[in-house]
Amino acid sequence: MKPPTHPAAKRARRIALGAIAAILAGFSPAGPATAIPGRVGERSPLRASQSSAERRPRIEFLGEWGTRGEGPANLDLAVAIAADTRGQVYIADAGSGFLHKFTDDGHPLLAFDDPRISNPVAIAVDSDGDIYTADGRTGRILVFSPTGDPDHEQHAGGLGRFRLPSALAVDADSNLFVADAGLGAVAEFNEHGRFVRVVARSSAGAQRVRMPVSLAVAPDGSVFVADSSTALISKFSARGEFLGAWGRQGTSVETRNPVSLATSDHFLFCFDAAPPRLLVWTLAGQPYFEMDLGSRIVLSAGSADTRASLAFVQHDELLLLDPSSGKVLRFRVEF
Repeated sequence: MKPPTHPAAKRARRIALGAIAAILAGFSPAGPATAIPGRVGERSPLRASQSSAERRPRIEFLGEWGTRGEGPANLDLAVAIAADTRGQVYIADAGSGFLHKFTDDGHPLLAFDDPRISNPVAIAVDSDGDIYTADGRTGRILVFSPTGDPDHEQHAGGLGRFRLPSALAVDADSNLFVADAGLGAVAEFNEHGRFVRVVARSSAGAQRVRMPVSLAVAPDGSVFVADSSTALISKFSARGEFLGAWGRQGTSVETRNPVSLATSDHFLFCFDAAPPRLLVWTLAGQPYFEMDLGSRIVLSAGSADTRASLAFVQHDELLLLDPSSGKVLRFRVEF
C-alpha cells in the first residue's frame, strides 16, 4: 500500500487533453527525413557480413515534434524524457515546472504542475502509469497518479536525505532507482517506497561512482549508470552486484560526456554530448553502433541544453529530447 496523499499537495494543477487541445491546434509532427547511417563497432558480425548495397540504415530519422514555449503542452526547458509500456511519452520541463504526457508522435494527453516542484530535472513512469519526478532545487522526489493527482513523496531511507537527485528509473516490478549526483550514489527502493540498498556509491571500491547523471534499467533487471566525472558507464546486476564498466579512452567506442541512457530488450543506448553522438552497446557491453548527431542537435558547452535525454519506446523507436530547440527527435531502430 502506498503512503497517503499529502493534504497540501491537493493544490496541484492538472490540465487534461481537452483543455490544451486548442493550444496546439496548429500542431503537426515533422515528416520523414533522410536516414543517417551510423558507424558500427568492431564486434558487429551481423553488419560486417553485409555488402554496402545490401545494408539498410540501422537507425532512421523519422521526424520531430514539440512546440517551444511556456505552459501546458509547450516545452520551455525540457530536460528529461521517459516512456511507458503503452508508448506514451513523459517530459519534465525545468523551465515551466510542468510535467507533460504525450503520444509518441507528440499529441498532448496531460500536463500538470505542483507547488512543491519548481525545477523538475528527472522523470520516470512505472508499469501502473504512476509518474515520478525529482526537483533539482529541493531534492524532493514526488510521485503522481497517471492522471496527475499527488500520491506520495519518496524519502531517502538509508541515504539520509537526497541532495541533488539527477536521474530516476523504474524497473518492471516498480522498483525505483535514484541517482543522486550530490551524494555520489545510486539507491534502490521497492514498490512500496522502502529503501532496499545502495547500488553504487563514491566510496564503494569497485562499485564507485562519483557523479551519476543518468540511469537505465534493462528488462532483465540490470542497472546501467552514466558517470559524468569519469565518463564511464557501469553495469550492475538486479541484486546490486558490480558487473563492469566501459567507455574508457582508447576503446573502440569512447565516451566523453555521457548524459543520458536508455535500454531496449538487447541494447544500451547512450547520448554523448562531446560531440553529439548516439552510442550503442549490447547489454553485455560489446560496442555495436555509433551515430553522429551533429547535424540534428547543437549543444552549447556548459549550458542546460547539454541535458539532452533519451527514451526507448516499445519495440523499435528511440526518442531524443533536445532542450536547446524544445523538440523531440524520433528515430526508428532497425537492429
